[in-house]
Amino acid sequence: MDTNPEVRERILAAAQTLFEQSGRKELPTVDSVRKLSKTSMNDASAVMREWRRSQIVSASAAVVSVPERVASANQAALSALWNEAQELANEALNVAQTAWDAERAEAEKLRVELSLAFETQGAELEALKIRLAEVEKAASAAAAEAEIEKGAYRQQVNVLTDQAHTAMARATEIEKRAEDLKAALNLAQASEQRVAADLEAERKQHAQAREGLAAVSTELVTVKARAAAQGEVQLEQAERLKRVEAELTQARAATAAAREEAAQLRGQADALTNQHAELMRVIQDRDGERPSPKGGKKP
Repeated sequence: MDTNPEVRERILAAAQTLFEQSGRKELPTVDSVRKLSKTSMNDASAVMREWRRSQIVSASAAVVSVPERVASANQAALSALWNEAQELANEALNVAQTAWDAERAEAEKLRVELSLAFETQGAELEALKIRLAEVEKAASAAAAEAEIEKGAYRQQVNVLTDQAHTAMARATEIEKRAEDLKAALNLAQASEQRVAADLEAERKQHAQAREGLAAVSTELVTVKARAAAQGEVQLEQAERLKRVEAELTQARAATAAAREEAAQLRGQADALTNQHAELMRVIQDRDGERPSPKGGKKP
């Protein structure tokens, strides 16, 4: 296959440059010419074979014309002419043999250089294959690691998304519970106000009962005094005393009932007060946990 003219020129230029750099003492190697010309080994070896052949002095062609000394001898004997012709033929043969030996040595040198160049190129190719395998292995490991990190990031995003949804649902639930607690607080406050009013009414009734009891006691003392002073009306006063004592017993029972009811109302008032305090604490805690519009907690 013919070598591309542009490639051929690059190879010849590289060979001539290297040959001149050596002071025209050493012929450049095929591998050095290949590297300098940046061509393939096949093209470099083919062109270098021709270039080296051109640098070797070609064997001189056999003498065709009569040599000058043969002509000058003129009438020399046939044996002398034959001897001279043999000498000339031997000289030409020696020159051809020398040229052939040089070309063969050059060809052997070229073969060795090509062998070394191919071995070097093979070693470089093997090193490149090893490096390529290492790069591919590293790329595969990096891709696997990237895929793992991608999966981890995706899982984190899913977890954060779930947490955000849970937080939103929790916030909605807290807001609803807060509204319910506010409504319950309003009801408790109204109930507390009603209980307080009822307790105040009971206290007034208790005070009135105590005042009535005091009046009855005073009246009983008066009746007893009158009964002692007026013996003639003892029977009537005794009956009246019984009635008064009965009324006093009823008043005392009413007073005890009023006290018991007041104690119950006081217990209900205390329970409502505690419930009110608990509701206020829950609302304050909920207001402290509610997220602000910018993502933080509401101050």
